[in-house]
Amino acid sequence: MRRVTVVVMVLMILGLADSIPAAPQVQQAAIAMNEFAFTPRTLTLQVGVPVELTIRNTGQVAHELAIYPVPKSAVKDWDEYAMANTYF
Repeated sequence: MRRVTVVVMVLMILGLADSIPAAPQVQQAAIAMNEFAFTPRTLTLQVGVPVELTIRNTGQVAHELAIYPVPKSAVKDWDEYAMANTYF
């Protein structure tokens, strides 16, 4: 009887292992910055999947990239919004 119980438990564990979702794969995205341009112009990413972002300056001038949270309402002063959401 004990052997049957152990076999049933192993089969249950194996069945549960198949139903456990795998860890999300990392999405890879690359952005090239040039004088007053980003390539590509848009990126489409999956929600909830980690992103490995590579940024390369292909221009002659030093560039910066800032990512801010989406505003909850219309922004009247972008400089003020940027400073309030910048963490140095």
